[in-house]
Amino acid sequence: MHGRLHVHDPGSRDRHSRCESGHTTRSPCVTPARVPPSASPSARLADARRSPSPGPAPAHRNPGGDAASRPLARAGGVATVVRDERDQGRTTCAHRTPTARTLPGRTRTSRPLAGRPRSCRPGTRPGSPPAAALCGRGGGGAAAAQRRAPGARARAALALLIAGLLVSGCSVTFDSGDEEVRSPFTGEQVEPGPVLAVKLDNAPDARPHTGLASADIVYASQVEGGLSRLTAIYSGDLPAETGPVRSARESDLQLLRTFGDPAFAFSGARSAVLPLITQSPVEAVTPDSAPGAFFRSGDRDAPHNLFLRPTEALDDAPGASDASDIGFRFGEAPEGGRETPEETVRFPSASFGFAWSAEDGAWRVSMDGSPAQDTGTGQVTAATVVVQYVDVHDSQFPGTPFTETVGSGAATVLRDGRAHDARWQRDSSGDGTRFTGEDGERLNFATGPVWVVLAPAPA
Repeated sequence: MHGRLHVHDPGSRDRHSRCESGHTTRSPCVTPARVPPSASPSARLADARRSPSPGPAPAHRNPGGDAASRPLARAGGVATVVRDERDQGRTTCAHRTPTARTLPGRTRTSRPLAGRPRSCRPGTRPGSPPAAALCGRGGGGAAAAQRRAPGARARAALALLIAGLLVSGCSVTFDSGDEEVRSPFTGEQVEPGPVLAVKLDNAPDARPHTGLASADIVYASQVEGGLSRLTAIYSGDLPAETGPVRSARESDLQLLRTFGDPAFAFSGARSAVLPLITQSPVEAVTPDSAPGAFFRSGDRDAPHNLFLRPTEALDDAPGASDASDIGFRFGEAPEGGRETPEETVRFPSASFGFAWSAEDGAWRVSMDGSPAQDTGTGQVTAATVVVQYVDVHDSQFPGTPFTETVGSGAATVLRDGRAHDARWQRDSSGDGTRFTGEDGERLNFATGPVWVVLAPAPA
């Protein structure tokens, strides 16, 4: 069903900034005057730096509250998208109780999305294994089917369920009768949930970020002027806040298609890009469609002060796909590689650095030569870093680059203090990305958050 997306982002750079800052222009744009200010993220960073270990995660808004207690998410505009016929009848694997994450700043727990059952939610991406349909379908799900089917039929059904979950990215083992479900994005033992992608500002004035250390995956890509922006991917576990949020680009739609129909939060877009967003499978979340999900901080200037409450954002995207296999594999480190204490990736006007920390068991991230900080946890780290060399060319909109994530090319995978030469391949926008080593076998990532730098391929 087509809908209207009442967010505009003028094309020129100056007018674009005025639009995102909430000032009036000739073109209609985001009107953030409706979103209230909040406490200073920088103050939270100062508190985190004074504490040797992060405190408890901020409490989330109760997702089970009644409709009267939630903000009117769609007042003033509707961000509906074209639905795919393949959405019908799709289900996901059953979810189980998660365990705490172990990397610095990532001790979080999952929460169920309001109005959705905790097992077999609709909305997995095209290509999800049909075996996942065994759970919860037809009254009682796989467990009930096993109780009804004695002997060989029960064993066969159980084997089929396990095989399907393994293919879909949900690892299932039986130890003292317990099931173990792992995220297809990080390999961690944690309950997957709906996918939320957030477009983040990465200008120096936008730092430090909020909620960046909580992301399962972070994509770094090139924008106008050779600068960079980030796309943070969350699923299952959500920070209380994330940001600063900025505008979408055309190439975001190709990248995000690998997640099926994710929720996509952004501040605005060029007017010519808006129809592409409306026609894409993403569930757009904007200050117009979900005013209660956004707020402006008073400690920094616009346009670098727009922040998002992820729980409320997902309330505005009830059809968002659950996490499923996007091509990542996790496990033992591959043989070989070269010892690499530090790696730097350069864009025309930006850079990313990754320094191995044996103390953290992870790569410490830096941006433009300065440590990447999160206002809640301090230093941002990654268990795996992928430098994916891609074609960056002019888009159909003058002055805006397009980052091509469909195709194949070279990559470097950093894990456990070593660099491994790799190849990447993604056959279509609906497919995941496969990473293989020099032997042609799938290359395992380390368990934990993944950073993917979409670097311009050498000429």
